Amino acid sequence: VLEPPLITAISNTGSSCIATGDSLLLSASLFPLDDGTYKYFWTGPNFTSTFPTPIIYNFTTNQNGIYTLVVTNLQGCKSDPQGTIVDLKAKPPKPEITGALEYCQGDSLKLSSLHVDNGFTYRWITPRGNFALTGPDLLLTRISSNDEGSYSLVLEKNGCISDTSAKINIIVKPIPPKPTIFGNNIICAGDSIQLYTLLVPGVTYHWTGPRLNSQ
Repeated sequence: VLEPPLITAISNTGSSCIATGDSLLLSASLFPLDDGTYKYFWTGPNFTSTFPTPIIYNFTTNQNGIYTLVVTNLQGCKSDPQGTIVDLKAKPPKPEITGALEYCQGDSLKLSSLHVDNGFTYRWITPRGNFALTGPDLLLTRISSNDEGSYSLVLEKNGCISDTSAKINIIVKPIPPKPTIFGNNIICAGDSIQLYTLLVPGVTYHWTGPRLNSQ
């Protein structure tokens, strides 16, 4: 009586989450060991292979299911079929951030994810702290110098987490102090008016009046 091969273990390399372009490898352990004469027949969702350890390239969640192997020895004896379950979830893509990079103190800051999906959780990493949002937009009101710095984003869906986005650097510019005007406010007709204010380095002065609009 000829004994068929025995599949003692069968497995796949899939983790719980799979990214676009990832591959899946199927493999099995046999008794007796393959002496080079065994024939393999794998089946699965829209899949067949006669390789001992087939690789499914660019695996997608549409290919989830049960993958079954039958091994035949040189004498034509077939093993009992054994299967491995593949149930992977799609890893979200690496996000990209869009939005203005320079603001003034007191402005509202708005950044957005270019990748949008109803099932995403948007996890923003900011100088103010981390925010988990259900929508793609991050809105911070009345920002200050404490909001200046690095911002990045991670997407999460079904427990799968994307790679972290490229960091963007936000600049928050200070508002010049409220100016005080000095000079004579009572003059005679025909006299010249001379007004001045304190010097603040780096600012531009915009003067306005009944006959004046200058810098």
